[in-house]
Amino acid sequence: MCREFLTTMRKDVKKLYLEDEIMKSTIAAVKHFIQSEDGPTAVEYAVTAALVIIAAIAGISALGTGLNTWFGATGDYVGALGPTTP
Repeated sequence: MCREFLTTMRKDVKKLYLEDEIMKSTIAAVKHFIQSEDGPTAVEYAVTAALVIIAAIAGISALGTGLNTWFGATGDYVGALGPTTP
């Protein structure tokens, strides 16, 4: 009976030790992630890329509107220059 008790205790101690090591390694990984500059740098690049995309879309939209107006006016002008019917 004493031997069974000791075997059970060893298993419990090993289990607690492994759980403690897992918790320590998880905490260490989280600390490393928070302290490293890779995460914030990636976020900064993502925000910069999003702003560039928004600016490009706004510029292309404005250019498209301007070109549409210009071609419309040019078409009207050329149409007015055409031959007139007697």
